[in-house]
Amino acid sequence: MARNKYPEETVKQILDVSLKLFMEKGYEKTTIQDIVNNLGMSKGAIYHHFKSKEEIMDTISKRSFEENTYLNKICRNPNLNGLEKIQKILIYNISDANKQINDKLSLPLTKNHRMIAKHLEDTMQYAAPMLAKLIEEGINDKSITAVNPKATSEVIMLLFNFWLSPAIFRISKKEFLDKLDFLKNLIDFMGISLISDEFIYNCTQYYENIFEKEV
Repeated sequence: MARNKYPEETVKQILDVSLKLFMEKGYEKTTIQDIVNNLGMSKGAIYHHFKSKEEIMDTISKRSFEENTYLNKICRNPNLNGLEKIQKILIYNISDANKQINDKLSLPLTKNHRMIAKHLEDTMQYAAPMLAKLIEEGINDKSITAVNPKATSEVIMLLFNFWLSPAIFRISKKEFLDKLDFLKNLIDFMGISLISDEFIYNCTQYYENIFEKEV
């Protein structure tokens, strides 16, 4: 068997196709054979790089954080204080076109239990610790008055990624905006004024793009 001269490209193809299938069919209903059929390569080629479907999912999640160069650029920007960095990251995440496409493909997310569980795991393992560091930075530069970075970050991530998510709890546009207004007041009380008018505008656009432009 000839040696693969471009293993990184093969891995990327496997991850890209797998993510598309997980979004369209759901993680549980996607099989390794489905991935093989869509890739046009052998099972052996896939198992050479990944031991299981679960390992593919784990790598996809890790890649989404490691390859987010824009997010890393914001975190390293010396001209922004801690609060401004978090605000920019929130706006970027909600307005990112690729995220919106993936969110639309994954609807209804409530029927994709493994994806929700993985989303929760990633939120606690990757997103919350990163947010905690930025909150701590904001406390040090006086842009944030919260007192417990770890607990604050975990609560905020759970509220934003699950409680507020219309992909998990399908609600009307008015209910979505009412939740957003409640969340703004709650987080302001926690000592971290994250939700700006620009963020609310982008959240409105997100809702309309996902739910009001369905074909």
